[in-house]
Order: sequence, then structure tokens, then C-alpha cells
Amino acid sequence: MMTSSTTLQVIQTNLYAEEYIRTTEIPPSSRVHRWAETDVGEEMKTFIGLCLLMGVIKKPDHNLYYEQIPLFGLLSFLLQCRGQISPSLLKLWHINDNRNLSPS
Repeated sequence: MMTSSTTLQVIQTNLYAEEYIRTTEIPPSSRVHRWAETDVGEEMKTFIGLCLLMGVIKKPDHNLYYEQIPLFGLLSFLLQCRGQISPSLLKLWHINDNRNLSPS
């Protein structure tokens, strides 16, 4: 079951991604070019679960979470996530509505 908090995260992430893509000069090699809107389904739930797991299992470098060596990576978990999480979701994940920010 999805909560209103998760729905808010999906809405704000999609809005922020649209704004970011429209207003930022993005390098040709950036994963942001492959962005597809997220939804209130498996992707956001899996992403939040992955973030929680990363908080429990500490790695000195973010890339170590994606290592193919089971001792260093979270291969079994990530194999279940493959294809369910946009590669740029971590960069574009957003909760706050930027339209509500004060101009200062």
C-alpha cells in the first residue's frame, strides 16, 4: 500500500526532473537523458528500500553498492531491482515543491 508521503515523493520527483532537464545543461553522457517518469508502484518502493538498506550497510564509496563481488556489493538485492529503478532516480529524487520556495 502506498502512502501519501510516497505519492508526494513521486509527484515532486517527476516535477523536479522535468525542471532540471529543462533548465540545466546536461552532459551528453549523463544518465539523466534516460530519465522516464517514476510512478507510485514498484520503482519508488524499491528505491526507498534500497536507500534504507544503504543506510544500514555502510560503504566508503557509493559505487561499491553496485559491485559484482557479493562480499562488497549488494548483488542479490540489486539483481531483484534491475530494471525497476531508473539510473538517475537517486540524482532526481525530490520531496519539496520548488514552487513554494521563497525567492531569497
